[in-house]
Amino acid sequence: MDRLQPPGGPLLDLAEAAEYLSVSERWMRRVFAERRIATTKLGRRVKVSKATLDDFVASNTRPANGSAVPPGLVSLSAQARSKRSQSAPARTRGQSRAHQ
Repeated sequence: MDRLQPPGGPLLDLAEAAEYLSVSERWMRRVFAERRIATTKLGRRVKVSKATLDDFVASNTRPANGSAVPPGLVSLSAQARSKRSQSAPARTRGQSRAHQ
């Protein structure tokens, strides 16, 4: 008899999920308890699929500072720098806003 393969791949328990993400079991338990990730409860056991873990990582991934902005778009930080340089005079080293 073939094992039923759930959508999203095999289900992992807490320890396996923590190992898969290279995090502590304590952190994984907290994520499960806070319901920040979709889990499947089978009796007393809480399981999660690898696909769900991959989606969780992808949705919590931030771009690095200075990452490339697609052509035609201006990053928010670039807009803020532009506005700041237009509205306020440049400060010299050691000069605070209160002394301007």
